[in-house]
Amino acid sequence: GGVGGVGGVGVGWPAVYRSMDAGNMMSSGLTLHGGMAQSFLFKRSMSLCRPTAARMLLTSDEPMMLESSRRTGTRAQRAFCPVHGSCSLLAGSTDGAFPSRKSIHRSFANLVAVAALVLCNQQAPQGLPSLLLPACAKELTSEQRLAVEAWKVTDREYVDRTFSGQDWFARRQKMAQRKYAERTDTYDEIREMLASLGDRYTRFLTPAMYDALFSSATGDVIGIGVELKTIEGDTKASPPQPMRVLISSVVPDGPADKSGVLPDDVIVDVDGVAMEGLSAEEVAAKVRGPAGSRLRLGIARPGQSEPVVLVIERKDVKLAAVTSRAASVGGKKVGLIQIKQFSTSTAADVAAALDSLLAQKPQALVIDLRGNTGGYFTGGVDVARLFLPQGSAITYVTDRTLAEVAYTTYSDGRDTTTPLLLLVDSRTASASEILASALQDNGRATVVGSTTYGKAVIQTVSALSDGSGVVVTTARYETPKRTNINLSGIKPDVEKECPSKVDATQCLPSSF
Repeated sequence: GGVGGVGGVGVGWPAVYRSMDAGNMMSSGLTLHGGMAQSFLFKRSMSLCRPTAARMLLTSDEPMMLESSRRTGTRAQRAFCPVHGSCSLLAGSTDGAFPSRKSIHRSFANLVAVAALVLCNQQAPQGLPSLLLPACAKELTSEQRLAVEAWKVTDREYVDRTFSGQDWFARRQKMAQRKYAERTDTYDEIREMLASLGDRYTRFLTPAMYDALFSSATGDVIGIGVELKTIEGDTKASPPQPMRVLISSVVPDGPADKSGVLPDDVIVDVDGVAMEGLSAEEVAAKVRGPAGSRLRLGIARPGQSEPVVLVIERKDVKLAAVTSRAASVGGKKVGLIQIKQFSTSTAADVAAALDSLLAQKPQALVIDLRGNTGGYFTGGVDVARLFLPQGSAITYVTDRTLAEVAYTTYSDGRDTTTPLLLLVDSRTASASEILASALQDNGRATVVGSTTYGKAVIQTVSALSDGSGVVVTTARYETPKRTNINLSGIKPDVEKECPSKVDATQCLPSSF
C-alpha cells in the first residue's frame, strides 16, 4: 500500500499456498508482510458451514445466521435473517461462570430470537403472543448483502475484539438497513466501517485493486515492470499537497526500462486519467492490463517543467526478488544478497544464492534489506532459519483470540558461523523486520543503517462476492526478545545513513 508497490499489478510480492484450517477452506491464499503494504492472508469464500461452540458460520446466501462474538468477559449474541427477512435483534450477555436470574432471562430472550428466525416469512400461528412475532422486513438487496458480508468478514478476523469501543452490532444493523443507490455507495459504506476501527492497515480493495494484488502472487505479472511508492500528502501545507505515487525502482530490461522510465518519476496520469490523490495500489490497478495492450503514461520528472508522456506496451514481467554477487571490500571477499520483497519462493532463492556464495568461501556475508517493505510472512521466517542454529526463536505471533504461536528453527541453518551484516533503512518493514530482529536478537548478525519502519501487525485479505476485498489486521508479533517494535522499529547496532541508491559495498562500517 503506502510504502511499496509493484506497478501494473499491485503491491507486494505474494505467493500462493493452499491449506485447510478450522473448517474454513483457504484457497489461492497468500500471507503478505510489508511496510504500509500489508502482511496478508488471502481467502476465497467457500460455501462451507461448520458449527462450533461459539459460532455457526453460513454464507451470506443462507436463510439465517446465528453468530456469537466473544469479548472480554461477555458474549454478545445476535440473530437475524439476512436474505429472507430481517428480524428484530434480541441481545443477551453472560458474565461469570454461573448463570444468574438476569442471564437466564437473557438466555430466554435468545431462545425467542431463534424462534423468531424460524417464523420469518411464515404465517404466525393463531394465539401466538405478539412478543414472539419477529419484526421481519423485506429481503435484503444485493448491495445490503455485500455490505453485511464485509462486516461479517471483519467481525470474524479483526484482532481488536473491542472494535475500537464502538457498538459493532449496531453498525451491522445500520449497514443492513441503509438504502444504497449504486455500488459505489456500498463501497463508501464499507470504507467508513473499516475506517471506524482506527487501524491504518485495515482497508477496502475495489475489484481492480484486489485483482492487482492477487495477480502478483507468483512474481509473474502483466504490466510495465516498475515498483511504486506512495508519497503521503500534506493537507496543512500551503498550497495543500495531495498524495502522489512515484516509481521507486524499474525492472531491468522490462517494458518501462526500455521506454525510458526512471526511478523517482512521479505518475501524473494513466491513459489520460489523473492519478493525483490515489495510492500505489490504486495506480497499479490502472497500470496493469492484458499482455500486448498499450498504456499511455504521463509522468513528472525532477528537473523538467513539463510532464513526459510515454507509450508502453504491457508484457509479462518476471519480478526478481533476490539478487546476489561476490565483491571485494577492503581486501575482504564478501558475499552480497539483496532481498527486495518476500514471497514463498524467497527462502529457496536465498538458499540457492547462499550456496553459490559459500562455494566461493567469503569472509563475510551481507544481506541488503533497504527499501524492503515486506511481503510473505513465512518468507521472512524461513530466510531466518537459513542462518540460525537449531532451537532459535524467530518470532511470536498472537492472534485475535490471544492464542500465541512461536516460530523457531527445527534444525541448524545452512550457515550459522560466517560473519553476517544486515543493511536496513526507514523503509525496511514487516517481514524484513522479522528477519532482522531474529538475527539481531539471537546475536547472529550486526544490523547497520537507520531505524526500521516499525510494523509488527499482520493482515488478512479476504475476497468479497463481487470481486472486491477487505484487508483486516488479524494478528500481532514480537521479536525473540519479546520486544514490540510496532511504530518504533528496530534500532541498528551501527547507525549509518545509506540511501537505497547507494551500492551496498559503500554502506559497510569502517570497522568491517
